[in-house]
Amino acid sequence: MAHPGPAPYGPPYYPFPYQPPPPKAQNPAALIVLVVVVVFLIVSALGAILYVMVAGLIRVPNPPPMVMLGPAEMNRGNATLQVTSSARLDSSSLRLILQANGSASPEFGMPAPDGSAAAVAGGHTLRVFWFDVNNDSLLSTGDSFWVTGNLAPLPDGTSFSLTLRSPTGQFFAESGWTTP
Repeated sequence: MAHPGPAPYGPPYYPFPYQPPPPKAQNPAALIVLVVVVVFLIVSALGAILYVMVAGLIRVPNPPPMVMLGPAEMNRGNATLQVTSSARLDSSSLRLILQANGSASPEFGMPAPDGSAAAVAGGHTLRVFWFDVNNDSLLSTGDSFWVTGNLAPLPDGTSFSLTLRSPTGQFFAESGWTTP
């Protein structure tokens, strides 16, 4: 029987040398940039989600309509006032006040289209006609008011004013004139 020889010592032999793994790259600048980009994307996404959730709750208030009564055009002792309006307004909600020499009539509703309403101001019975130019029962640009006496011209040497207002106080329009 043969004696085995001494035990081998030293590292084992491999036919191809084992390559050690490459060293890990240490690049802190790239890591910082990556973290900043990820945080930015998360914050942007949360902001977009919050905007979508809240956007439906925010309402821009509707601005009140702008209404103007033009200067009085005198014709045969009666006054015609042209209407300019930024919106078409429901006439049933509008109120009128007529003044003569500083004395005001009680507030009254709009007359029917192409109709009149009587008011007493300054001791005079007066009539206000509304001419609805497009026959839609809405006060709009192009419509006009005609202010007369009661089956007579307006009294001479008298100061008048016509005020148009909404009952909610959103707007008012006024025009004044004096008869010759």
